[in-house]
Amino acid sequence: MKKLFILALFIICNVCIYAQAISCSVYQYDSTGTDSAYAGTILYDYDANGNTIMEIFLGTNGDIDTIKRMYDDHNRITYELTISQGDSSALKQWVYDTAAHTIFYTRSQYHDQIWKGRERIRSYGVRNFDHRLPVEHLGYDLYECDSFVNESCKLSASEWIIETIGVTIYENGKITKVIFPHSNAGDSATATLSYDGFGNISCLMIETPLIPGVDIITITQTFNSDNQLLIAERAQRFQEIDNMRNIRTEMTYRHGVLNSMMQYGRTAEGWIIEKAYYYNDPLSVSADNTTPHIQLYPNPATHTLHICNLPVASTITIYDMNGRMHMQTHVEAGDRDIHVHALPAGMYILNIDSQLYHNNIKWIKSK
Repeated sequence: MKKLFILALFIICNVCIYAQAISCSVYQYDSTGTDSAYAGTILYDYDANGNTIMEIFLGTNGDIDTIKRMYDDHNRITYELTISQGDSSALKQWVYDTAAHTIFYTRSQYHDQIWKGRERIRSYGVRNFDHRLPVEHLGYDLYECDSFVNESCKLSASEWIIETIGVTIYENGKITKVIFPHSNAGDSATATLSYDGFGNISCLMIETPLIPGVDIITITQTFNSDNQLLIAERAQRFQEIDNMRNIRTEMTYRHGVLNSMMQYGRTAEGWIIEKAYYYNDPLSVSADNTTPHIQLYPNPATHTLHICNLPVASTITIYDMNGRMHMQTHVEAGDRDIHVHALPAGMYILNIDSQLYHNNIKWIKSK
């Protein structure tokens, strides 16, 4: 439980945003915030209702992680399977009992070639079966409910043990407090929520007096006039070290769709960038079909694509018209050649991605 509160709260600044992009470029930075390495690409797949049914992370080190999701007829998630490097590593299942106003959640882990339950949560008095609140980042899939019980089971044991009992308090129909009065570790915590004029959670304060070294964790969120999250900032006060675990995440949007998400960490020198997420739709092409000052020829191309006037180092990714990635390479600034002779003939999208710009150019591979 002690690690659960601290580590799970770290996630709050990476607020779950259902990006409408088909791909996401992920960058990571060193401790100085200056040198960067391209970490990988996330590809998304959606169903007809806009639900994310698959995420594939392609790491530059060769790692491939896949998340598959299933939904019921009411668009409520029922299964989430995480596969890492070909091994089934985690399975989450949800069961909704509408008549009993209860949600059952179970997380299993693949261990010793069998599935073993690790955690299950029962949420009682559920008022909204579809909406999970940001307070879920306390480590629980918390819905608008009156109470919940979290149980855990060690891999070597067969008996479930009550880990935490939680109670939700409402005022004027909104959750104002979530209280965790009991766990087998003796921890206690209280989450207090406040809202802005649009009903968004503007501040979430967690008091965890029994966790060594931690006094109060505060998470504040800022929204724009379109009710989109702009900034999520977490301040964690320690008894011995002050302002060393603060995190700030900034979001930008293009045409109402999430375009980038930058995560910063607080150090003695100030805010240092830690990660950057750039969301791109490889099937969306700009009106002028080109990035300013960048030339791509010939088009159609048979063997080689010539890219001229790249102002900075960029990642070049080639997709077909179904959104499947066929090629990816990192190139330095200047004039560069991309060898495409191995690609089948057809229409493609060339995505140019850097810290200064993100654009897609449509081109044709001829025989």
